[in-house]
Amino acid sequence: MCFGGHKFCCLAVTLESADMANFFEPSIKSIIKVVKEQCRISPVPIKTLFLVGGFARSNYLLSKLDETFDSHNVKILRADTTLLNKAVADGAVSYYIDHFVSTRVSKHTYGISMRVAYDATNPEHVRRSHLKVVNASGSQRIGGVFSPILSKGTAVSEETEFREDYYMELTPASFKTWSSYTTDVISYCGNSPKAPYWIDLEPNCFPDVCSITADTTNVKKNLSLQYDGQQPYYKFTFDVVLLFGLTELKAQIAWKENGVEKRGPATIVYD
Repeated sequence: MCFGGHKFCCLAVTLESADMANFFEPSIKSIIKVVKEQCRISPVPIKTLFLVGGFARSNYLLSKLDETFDSHNVKILRADTTLLNKAVADGAVSYYIDHFVSTRVSKHTYGISMRVAYDATNPEHVRRSHLKVVNASGSQRIGGVFSPILSKGTAVSEETEFREDYYMELTPASFKTWSSYTTDVISYCGNSPKAPYWIDLEPNCFPDVCSITADTTNVKKNLSLQYDGQQPYYKFTFDVVLLFGLTELKAQIAWKENGVEKRGPATIVYD
């Protein structure tokens, strides 16, 4: 065979099907191992597997997965093999799967650190009296309490929201220069089935995951002095909102301005 004056020799090599299978065996074993591990650690039973990518065209791969997972009652699906020839197939299938999956599962328990009313008759409060503070209204509060908003293992649908209401107090002096409010969202990543009430019981298991902010410039106009405490104060009421999107968890602060809900910018939480 001649190309541009140069001669090339083309050889046809014939291989047995068993030899070809051996070439792919390490990759197939690795795929099966990873899928088995995902099935093992998943908090909900996995019933369906979707194959995407060029290797998904392999009938041999499909048959080995069917053979392995048939006893686990797991169904193997893949796109039409003609679609798998196109580079856009991976993205199209991924987009379809994101919309096909009706629920996602939270991997951790998310919430915030908060203060509760101090109770001098509660031994747990007394033991942590060094955390006691006096609010702007004059009431005694104690911090270090974990307030969960979204619990680990909760199955949620796309765009489901979880929210809890909170409030903060300001003295008249601090209110004058107040223009924003920021709080940290934390998660519990310990081994206990339920997150502890007191953060100091497992202090290394409550990492910060993000900060969320509310612009309070306009809401100030609607706040008036409160006189139901030991001293006058301002009270800002807000919600911490956690919401599942298609591919991620987001956190926001929501509050009311003239009866209309406003929200701070959404912050992605890497779940």
